[in-house]
Amino acid sequence: MTIESADSLAQQLRELKQRRKEGSLPLKEYYRQILGLMGTLAASLQEEVGSLAEEEIAYQIPVVLLFLEEQIRKFGERTHP
Repeated sequence: MTIESADSLAQQLRELKQRRKEGSLPLKEYYRQILGLMGTLAASLQEEVGSLAEEEIAYQIPVVLLFLEEQIRKFGERTHP
């Protein structure tokens, strides 16, 4: 797998946001594409783990956990009460 650059990911996000703002991207498709971009980011983050210092990993873990825990909770409330 090839690691996507932060610049490439940021450009893709800007383009998605612009398309949504212009009205050329329906809400559900916008959401799907954002989720796809998150998947690409997650894969790139997994690829870079070997080159990260322990301190950087320790810094990132709480941020990732906060996001995951909140999204899992909300997912459960929406689909599996």
